[in-house]
Amino acid sequence: AFGMEGSGVFTFAETGEMLSFTTDDRMAAGFDGSLQKVRWTAACSDYRSVEGLSVPSTLKATWHYPEGDLTYFDGKDVKISYL
Repeated sequence: AFGMEGSGVFTFAETGEMLSFTTDDRMAAGFDGSLQKVRWTAACSDYRSVEGLSVPSTLKATWHYPEGDLTYFDGKDVKISYL
């Protein structure tokens, strides 16, 4: 089989909206090109109703390095298109 496998933890609000996905299986590239596994979180918030669907309007992606967190994507009013 091709590709990679990974696992993580999804967290949901009582109302069913996804709050976050966290995994220890993502690889982060260092400045020297080396790869290391670093905990990573995708967080969703500020849900709004769009055409009858509850969708997040804020998305964040964060690496959790031992020396501190690095949020490298912090998108507000994100527009999601469904095909």
